[in-house]
Amino acid sequence: KYENYFRPASKFALCLISLLMINGSIGYTEKIPGLAVVLIVSLLCSFLPINTIVVASALLVLLHLYTLSLESVIVVGALMMLMFLLYFRFTPKDTILLLLTPLCFVLKIPYVIPLAAGLVAAPSAVISVGCGVVMYYMLSYISANTVVLAGGVSGEMLAKIKFLIDELLFNREMLMVVISFAITI
Repeated sequence: KYENYFRPASKFALCLISLLMINGSIGYTEKIPGLAVVLIVSLLCSFLPINTIVVASALLVLLHLYTLSLESVIVVGALMMLMFLLYFRFTPKDTILLLLTPLCFVLKIPYVIPLAAGLVAAPSAVISVGCGVVMYYMLSYISANTVVLAGGVSGEMLAKIKFLIDELLFNREMLMVVISFAITI
């Protein structure tokens, strides 16, 4: 009966929480300090399709990372492009899982997502949850190594890109979490 009111309100709340957590965890730029920009973007996303929340979150992450270093934007942008190609091709209806996975990691309850996805989603939800896990680990690694990524001269650009790609490919903890979440789902 109240679906016309509940659906936009829930999308607004999800977008607001996602953008505030992004600003809180990797808020490198001072151009988006206030709540006003986040509220406006959340309000816009509440009336647009739910996949726009994913795009708005990705753009906000890239904007913050551009302030940190160009290398991190290149690596994370390429990673996001690859993941979005997989995500939008195979599981575009599992947006909630993609958004809630990093949020649950931040809230220290990540194991809720594979259990819930295993109960209510299709097996293809592995892609959405896996993309969320990879993004959480990549962004937490970047926020832990801001000094290394922000400093240095421009000649070290390839070294920084290799540094980020090596962490992405050889992070055993991330790979084990993705595999265990996939098995659980």
